[in-house]
Amino acid sequence: MPLPARVLDLPPRFRPLALRELHDAFDYCTTHAAALGAGALVFVGRFDVAEFAVVLEPEEPLASARGAFYAGMMALADTLAALAPPETSIAIAWPDAVHVGGRLVGGGRLAWPRGAAEHGTPDWLVFAASFGVGERGEERLPFNVDDAARRGVRRAWRGAVNLRFCAPIDGGPRPLA
Repeated sequence: MPLPARVLDLPPRFRPLALRELHDAFDYCTTHAAALGAGALVFVGRFDVAEFAVVLEPEEPLASARGAFYAGMMALADTLAALAPPETSIAIAWPDAVHVGGRLVGGGRLAWPRGAAEHGTPDWLVFAASFGVGERGEERLPFNVDDAARRGVRRAWRGAVNLRFCAPIDGGPRPLA
């Protein structure tokens, strides 16, 4: 069940939709992609994981539209780089894992409608990503170790998603890291 939309400063084409912590943004987005439409940015209100998914409506065949996955992974890495201390390494391990400071912290996924033809234009794509921000477990960000900083990361990831993740997908300028 969606929560009331939190105030997010998104580029014009994006619309936020917050879900309760028991939901999965990827599953929700893929199930409702046609109804949500392009630009729906679904995120889950969890304390241990930053999780979101975005609906895209490509204008090219599925074979080439899958390139959106690479753009999404680069935007995710750029988002994490904006949150990390300058000396922290950010790496994408083929095909979908994100490592920060040498540790696996999360990754990305891409979905399209079942039965979509390789050379046909799919009605939608869903790019989803998640990364750990909680206090426990190996799969979490290896920085911001004090309580105040952890709270800051939880708040900051939403802002980073807004400004850093959405801009490259929306065709906006992409700052060099």
